[in-house]
Amino acid sequence: MDWHGLCSSLQHGLQAQLQSSSKQLRLALKSPLIWGSEQSLPVAGLDALSGQSVLYGLRNSLSEAPETIDAWLHALQLAQVASDRLLAALWDAQRNLKFWRSRLSAGSHGSFMLLERGPVGFVTDLLDAFKLQGSGVAASDRIEERIVALQLLSTQLAEVLAAVHNAAALLQLGSIDAAAAEAAAAAGRQPALQRAVHAAVSQCLAAIAAALQPLGQHSTQLQKQKSAGSRRLHKGGIYQTLASSIVYRASEQPAAAAAQQQAARSAGSASLQQLQQQLAAVQQLLGLQGDTLELLARSTRRGDAGSALAAASRLAAQQGSLVAVPAWALMPSSLQRHWIKASVAAALTLSAGVFLIKHSRLAGSTDLDDWVKAAAATAKGAWMEHVVDPMLAVKDELLDTFRSRPSIVSSSEFEADKESLLRMLSEFMRDHPEAPATAAAASPAAAANGSSSSSSSVPGNVESLLDSDAVNRGMAVVMACYENDLKRPIRSLVSGELARTLLIQVQRLKLDTEAAMLELDQILRANELSISLVAAIPGLLLSWGLVRGLWLLLLAPRPPDPRREALPCRLAMAELERALQQQLLQFGSCAAAEGLVLHKLARVFREARAVYRLKDSSSRYSEWPHLQADLLSLVAPGVPAASKLDLLTRMMRTYALLQP
Repeated sequence: MDWHGLCSSLQHGLQAQLQSSSKQLRLALKSPLIWGSEQSLPVAGLDALSGQSVLYGLRNSLSEAPETIDAWLHALQLAQVASDRLLAALWDAQRNLKFWRSRLSAGSHGSFMLLERGPVGFVTDLLDAFKLQGSGVAASDRIEERIVALQLLSTQLAEVLAAVHNAAALLQLGSIDAAAAEAAAAAGRQPALQRAVHAAVSQCLAAIAAALQPLGQHSTQLQKQKSAGSRRLHKGGIYQTLASSIVYRASEQPAAAAAQQQAARSAGSASLQQLQQQLAAVQQLLGLQGDTLELLARSTRRGDAGSALAAASRLAAQQGSLVAVPAWALMPSSLQRHWIKASVAAALTLSAGVFLIKHSRLAGSTDLDDWVKAAAATAKGAWMEHVVDPMLAVKDELLDTFRSRPSIVSSSEFEADKESLLRMLSEFMRDHPEAPATAAAASPAAAANGSSSSSSSVPGNVESLLDSDAVNRGMAVVMACYENDLKRPIRSLVSGELARTLLIQVQRLKLDTEAAMLELDQILRANELSISLVAAIPGLLLSWGLVRGLWLLLLAPRPPDPRREALPCRLAMAELERALQQQLLQFGSCAAAEGLVLHKLARVFREARAVYRLKDSSSRYSEWPHLQADLLSLVAPGVPAASKLDLLTRMMRTYALLQP
């Protein structure tokens, strides 16, 4: 048995299986079901709805030519990919152009070009300064060079974008709708309809290829400026490139128009094989190959235009911009603009790290541990001193106020005065044995009422009850003598017991007053927690208000502001209006102005879609379906700029999203 051959075959089989699995995994990871992206601007107004309508008509009319339908759908995908990638490139160019224009108007050009373009730019500028010995180009001219290069790139991208949209308009097949209806009625006209579809697809692909071909040459010319840098400016530099590019485009446009006319004349005989070759040529210009093409093919097998356009938009988002901004014209990043501060911070961090390692256990030192313990002890002491102790003091102040408050009358004083009253009453009763025996029972109700206060002032035990009864009986005798002496007040005041009975009553009044004060102290002690909480209510309300304010200010999520959310869309509409006015001033014949209008329109579409993504976008009260239809009307090629401006004015007046 050939074990070597068997092992070799198993190895090749495993490798093939692993390659197949990895390929399927890459396709799955690129699938639109996993990675989400924003809905892009439909090319030439062919969104999922209108594209599905055309696709449905083709399937009913060309049921026996599925290859032609697949070619049309694939051409639509390539046009969408080209449009999205051109819009991304134009967005990058416009963003960098806006930055350099702001820097030119801000001033301090020399310090910015020297100190805010990163360490590499700093060293390069220093070397150039030493080599040129003061004969270099001014910093403002170097910024102007970048502005001119980005303007040139934006113009080229806008022209190509307009050409792609005009070419994609051929895929709407508006000129063969009658032929399609006639073919649906009579199956014998299918070859003529098929030739018409071939012609439209062939013209579209030829126009896209003719628009994309000079774009790579222009990008290469701008990238070559990197090696020359600012030293080329006074020798021609970017201005020479600009002039040569304008001349090249002026000479290229008639040739491209002639090529398109030739393709249109020969499109009637365009075969399916020629369409496949044109598709391959456009794919090569777009840089699509391998897994990306298989992803597009898988999306077309689903049979609907929405999935195909979504896959094309997703692929364009993954591929990025079609033309990169030259590296020397890119705006510096935030780190490059603040590289001096970042270098100082990095140096300080490195020094701090070396210092900590030197005093840590890694170097055999316990200084770091000692510092940590000392810092923890200091923090704990500060916490106890400034937080815990004040809170405990507040708690003691609230809860111990009534416990530590000295009483005006103590229980011992009350008992002493009560015993004194009992002795007074007992001596008075002993000195007046002749008092009538019925004196004690003469006023039992008064005695009972008089004893209520004294009996309630002490704990309710048997001894206190006996003392209260003795006081009541003695006071009854005193009051009886007092009533008898009042009949002869002057004689009783001199030789009687009127003064003594008055003093005994004063002692009884004092005893009742002390009993009331002791009872009030008991009531206060029983309710000291409630009174403390009432006293703490202002502080608690103030603390709650402070915490609530901090929560609403820092932590609580703020509700969305409709006016703030709609502001980017309104600003984008203002930019679109300016672009349309610029196109109208150029009599609508400039392809660059038309491309810039498409760029501004793509931003409006993206901002409006972002607003309605989390809102009502499908009910009868939603503005999004009507707004989307008007935006697609603005995308459609061939509409005059004046009509687009009128439609834009009506949109600004109609939709609440676009009103301030």
